[in-house]
Amino acid sequence: MALHKDRKLSNLPKITQPTLIIWGELDRVFPLELAHRLKRHIGENAELVIIKNVGHAINAEKPKELCKYLKSFLMDPLPPQNGKSSDGNKIDCKALEEK
Repeated sequence: MALHKDRKLSNLPKITQPTLIIWGELDRVFPLELAHRLKRHIGENAELVIIKNVGHAINAEKPKELCKYLKSFLMDPLPPQNGKSSDGNKIDCKALEEK
């Protein structure tokens, strides 16, 4: 989700689904303060992960760590709805590890 200079977070729609925000600690494109503002804007459905010693290109700089957080977020079971549990698909991080 890219923000233009003149656009405010309050103009963005609220997200009600569980949301994972992954941010590089040293990101010069979008300052770290923006990550915290985005988390506050989304609210309790958002989880903010700040990856240390990485900039804007997390997928290129620390692909294994990125995959770890994505896998955890996508694969951890959600509370059952209507007594039904959902099965997740496997996520293979090997493609990222080979880079």
